[in-house]
Amino acid sequence: MKKIILVLLLVLLTTALYSQEKGTMDYNVSFGIYSSNFIIDFTASILTLGLIKTKNDVQTPALNATFKYAVMDNWFVNADFTYEYVKGKLLDSNNAILDTQTHHYYTLGIGTEYHYFNTKITQIYGGAAIAYTLNNSRTGSKTFNVPHFNFQLNPFGIRVGKKLAGFLELGFGYKGVLVLGISYQH
Repeated sequence: MKKIILVLLLVLLTTALYSQEKGTMDYNVSFGIYSSNFIIDFTASILTLGLIKTKNDVQTPALNATFKYAVMDNWFVNADFTYEYVKGKLLDSNNAILDTQTHHYYTLGIGTEYHYFNTKITQIYGGAAIAYTLNNSRTGSKTFNVPHFNFQLNPFGIRVGKKLAGFLELGFGYKGVLVLGISYQH
């Protein structure tokens, strides 16, 4: 056990840490599952006590595009756009179809991210964002625009690669609980 700890300490001490220097730009695209929009819809169906249920026939993951800029070493600010689409049916308590519905969720967010571990290939980070979501909803022939504030918290993110890299984020919010994507930094 002592040998393993010693080897790990030597590896950590000999690995040079590289900061994400001020002025670094990052462009990324990603998709996430179990977004806050999905969870809100799910919770709303529970709150009707089974009187009105939904059956989603088509649901996209949260599709996201983000631009990040390092304002200081290791500290990024970002802006992003996220889109989700849901098409389904409204059902009564006997599972009879009441109507069809579609939701288009458009989310604009701004946030910050801190990279607390950096090597030439691996970055580990955490971040948070606030956002504005517009739910363009259509039920039957009626269309509603329902805006609401949203957020994203990512206590853990990992990016692996140099300029072009893959990344994974775990958190909660409009991007999803699990987010996977590709990133280009320069």
